[in-house]
Amino acid sequence: MTQRRTNKRFAIHAGILVVGASLQAVGCGEVRYRDAVSPEEEVRRVVFRGDVGVIEIVPSATAKVDLAVRAPEGAALVQHNQVDGVFEITTKCRTPILCAVDAEIFVPEGVPVDIEIDRGEVWATGIRELNVLVGEGDVDLDTAGPTTVQIGHGSARVTANTSDNLRVAVANGNIDVQTLPERWNLSLTGASEKVEGLIIDKQARGSLELVAPSGFVRVRSVVSKHQDSGTP
Repeated sequence: MTQRRTNKRFAIHAGILVVGASLQAVGCGEVRYRDAVSPEEEVRRVVFRGDVGVIEIVPSATAKVDLAVRAPEGAALVQHNQVDGVFEITTKCRTPILCAVDAEIFVPEGVPVDIEIDRGEVWATGIRELNVLVGEGDVDLDTAGPTTVQIGHGSARVTANTSDNLRVAVANGNIDVQTLPERWNLSLTGASEKVEGLIIDKQARGSLELVAPSGFVRVRSVVSKHQDSGTP
């Protein structure tokens, strides 16, 4: 796994998931073994579902998933299959304690990704289309296309590098979004809100929908790191 980045995350429709308080901390325990799974044919979509773990999604020339299992022998179940180009990976913990499965997901350009975990963290960079659902945890994204994030309890940080639609919802927690300095159709719901440097236009192509009914929502414009700064 690459080192954790420090600035990005995303969210949920209020009350969508409930996570048991007995779950242990993400990444608990040492890595008992590592594994890798790969599709057998061309991939049209990647779907990952898990109980507990840290998930990182990165662009790659080929699709592959590297797994790090942190669980007693026989406590974690890993399954994968592919139907009609949809590559699906499922990880489950047979015990609610001392069990987690971390994953690094390598995704070819233009392939959409769906992530669903009960508890953990999700990091992603440069994925064309991304949908993330987390019961409890943090999300840290650097987007390259339309993105939807839902979190029950936790926080979302997102850097939006395109003017594609972005939807973030956190039932209990905060949202911090950085966007391109362009026109946006903006919709905010939060216990407190702050908007910095955006041009708000209901007719704009790009749509930002940010919902954190019990938390702080901040959205600010920044110059994309992908843009030419004009410096030789």
